[in-house]
Amino acid sequence: MLPLITFGLFIVVCLCIYCYQLSIRNKHKSIPCPPLVPVLGNCFEFSSSLEGLYFDILRLQRKYGKLFQIILGPFKHVFVVFDADLMEKVMSTSKHSDKSMEYTFFKPWLGNGLLISSGSLWRKRRKMLTPAFHFTILQQAVDKFDENVNILVKNLEKYATTNEVFDIYPHVTLCVLDIICETAMDIKINAQTDSNSKYVCAVRNACCALQKRFFSVVDQSDFFFNNFSRTGKMYNDSLKILHELSNKVIVERREALIRRQSNYLINNEDFYKPKMIFLDTLLESTIDGRLLTNAEIREEVDTFMFEGHDTVSSAITFTLYLLANHPLVQDRLFAEIKEVLGTDPSKPATLNDLNNLNYIELVIKESLRLYPPVPLVGRTLTEDLQWGDVSLSKGSQIVVVIHGAHRHEDYFPEPEVFDPERFLNNTSNKNAFAYVPFSAGPRNCIGQKFAMYEMKSTISKILRYYELESAGPGYDLKLIMTVIFKSMNGVHLKLKPRIY
Repeated sequence: MLPLITFGLFIVVCLCIYCYQLSIRNKHKSIPCPPLVPVLGNCFEFSSSLEGLYFDILRLQRKYGKLFQIILGPFKHVFVVFDADLMEKVMSTSKHSDKSMEYTFFKPWLGNGLLISSGSLWRKRRKMLTPAFHFTILQQAVDKFDENVNILVKNLEKYATTNEVFDIYPHVTLCVLDIICETAMDIKINAQTDSNSKYVCAVRNACCALQKRFFSVVDQSDFFFNNFSRTGKMYNDSLKILHELSNKVIVERREALIRRQSNYLINNEDFYKPKMIFLDTLLESTIDGRLLTNAEIREEVDTFMFEGHDTVSSAITFTLYLLANHPLVQDRLFAEIKEVLGTDPSKPATLNDLNNLNYIELVIKESLRLYPPVPLVGRTLTEDLQWGDVSLSKGSQIVVVIHGAHRHEDYFPEPEVFDPERFLNNTSNKNAFAYVPFSAGPRNCIGQKFAMYEMKSTISKILRYYELESAGPGYDLKLIMTVIFKSMNGVHLKLKPRIY
């Protein structure tokens, strides 16, 4: 008798869940939705592989248009947006600036940093952080770009000598990690010379754990993730290492600042101020008339390092891949580099030099269109949104598919073609929100100028030393949409020494 009652209760619960799913779908019946499977919703629309997810999203867009709804599992209801006009409606106002629920996965790492904070806290932090990216900071960062890219080109020399096919992504990501640690905290972690150090492994493992959690059903639960999940243990163990170093550097830097101020006041010594780094601006910044605590500083330092590491690595690597496969574009770009920077590849590029590299900016912009480092952005509506005949209710989860808009023929003619010159006349005739590699609106990327200079510096230096060549027939990228846009089988190409 008991099994029969249990089975009956199970059926009743499933029917209740299915009725709920139908009700939320029908509440927005003007918006297409794939057929529902009771309880599971639209889960069967998606394959189990990360590579398959990329094609699944594009397939659904072709079938259902630039706005559709999906229900994942019993209760997760999401609107998927490819439409630039609706993207503008969502992203251009602070009314809908709250991130989606999945961003809470970052909280143990980034706390209330700029990426995941919301409301008045986010506005205060954003205002406080703006000076961290002013001209002087950028000017001083350029030297650190060059120093670390010099190590990169040295490490690439063996591949140019043999002209063998290799994966350039691991080399670029270690270089960018070195750069971000120096510009954020003025520390050398030597990732390029010791890629298996405790800190480098912790960064790698933390990012890997986050990626796994986003696409794991059981790891969505905080309780399971923190107490029973092997991925959760890897994540939390990695965070201990990362936070330990950040805390140590913050304490030491604050003590050094206090000593300099004390010597200036007591001994009337000249107030020596070393080159400013990101951390220094935080140590001297205030919110509500008070200095930031060490914990608040660590949140923003960790956020800067997280947002500036994998994203820039992805952008640089895909740009190099495109140049390797488009030799005419590469030749034109190298001609500009040689004209602006001369024929001595060891000569550092100044900020002014990088400003004069105009064609490389077109190349990078087009690369970011085809391979935006952050392909998806999640938002939560904080009030009802009316868009034409469509009504989206408060609390709705929105996924903005940046990659999908970038490759849509409504916004870019021949969207699959790599054509840097499409940005020559800007994109003023298009909806500005059809191209948002750094996001857009109030929550756009605060460090986008920094990132652009870093990309220019790295790519131009590599091209001054090496000519990039295609990996040849038989190799294609296997793109995956994770937290960051990546290729599952690496980014392969060949190098040969540059002849002037």
